[in-house]
Amino acid sequence: MVSKLKDLISICFFFLIKDNEKTFTEILFYGEENNLFIWNIITFLFIDFLSSNYILATIITYILNLVSIIYLY
Repeated sequence: MVSKLKDLISICFFFLIKDNEKTFTEILFYGEENNLFIWNIITFLFIDFLSSNYILATIITYILNLVSIIYLY
């Protein structure tokens, strides 16, 4: 009886604990992976088309990707 009660308390504590640091939600994109991928491809292709320099396009795409990720969080 006591072990079942301890198991029940530990299960309740696991589900009721508050994640103040948001460690679980920071690793997820909430289903936005396709949108972020398409955004990165379009940005890369547009900058590459304008500058004809894929290294510059990669750097600018990386910077804009960081900005978009910061904006989502």
